[in-house]
Amino acid sequence: MDKIGYLISFLLGLVMFFAGLLYGIKVLKIKKWPRTEAKVLNKEVVFSKHPAARAGSLKSVYEVAVEFEYSVDGKQYKGEKLFPSNHLLTENKAQKLLKKIPEQAQIFYNRNKPEIAYFYAEHIAIPIEIIIAGLFLLIIGLAYFN
Repeated sequence: MDKIGYLISFLLGLVMFFAGLLYGIKVLKIKKWPRTEAKVLNKEVVFSKHPAARAGSLKSVYEVAVEFEYSVDGKQYKGEKLFPSNHLLTENKAQKLLKKIPEQAQIFYNRNKPEIAYFYAEHIAIPIEIIIAGLFLLIIGLAYFN
């Protein structure tokens, strides 16, 4: 690999490391949010509107859309976020996830802004995997500085 390749590896690793770290902190905060009972109003597999899905070369272009209602301190809210991040899936994986969503569940909501809620908190393994991949690229990219 030439010098520019090592530099790109280092910079990409740096971005991935810090993005994974920030996302991990967000996930841990969400897991500490209070929970309340929610009722699913609608759930379906849809073609994602995420820019990465429109690139045309990906097979994972579907996501599960969910609409749920919940109440906090007697006030009703509606939520649409299944996870804190976008999950682009194949149609088959999206259908499997759809079948796992119960009609009622304990959702996570932000105590200070109860209109922000997630049906599921992200598993901490995802940010850890991003951090590890970032560290791997950082280590490869260190050759740029030799």
